[in-house]
Amino acid sequence: MRMKIPFASALLVVTMAACAQAPPPAAPDTRASDAQAIRNLIASSSTTSPKNDPDKFFAFYDPDASLFMPDAPILTGLPAIREALDAAFADPNLSIVVRTTKVEVSKAGDYGYAQGTVVQRATNPKTRKIETREGKWVTVFRKDANGSWKAVADTFNFNGPAVTAKK
Repeated sequence: MRMKIPFASALLVVTMAACAQAPPPAAPDTRASDAQAIRNLIASSSTTSPKNDPDKFFAFYDPDASLFMPDAPILTGLPAIREALDAAFADPNLSIVVRTTKVEVSKAGDYGYAQGTVVQRATNPKTRKIETREGKWVTVFRKDANGSWKAVADTFNFNGPAVTAKK
């Protein structure tokens, strides 16, 4: 009888060990390719003219994104963002030059952010003069279920007052 208990215990340990699954393999590290995908999205959207192809430009944003513009309330949702930016894009003198200086992606590969500088040239609605402003920006991105990246939070501000542009 004494042999049965140790044997049963040993059999239970061996059976449980055999049933235990090995941990899943680590997910591949895709941060470099994800960061490049974000850089490509920024480049594509910043060189797309919102006047000529607004749908392509606004594809940058997640439908529930928030935009934090200077001296304005938070805009949440693509319709609100579109309405606010459509007004700015109506300016025939508007030009925006974006430079990306940093992109980081989470180890899980589901979120990332980018930051950089911006130079904006636009017509001052009060003086009707063309002005230039330099600033900086940061955008938070989330990867969609289909693997594409979308901006979920976007903000920018300027370094100082606008300067009347030289013609």
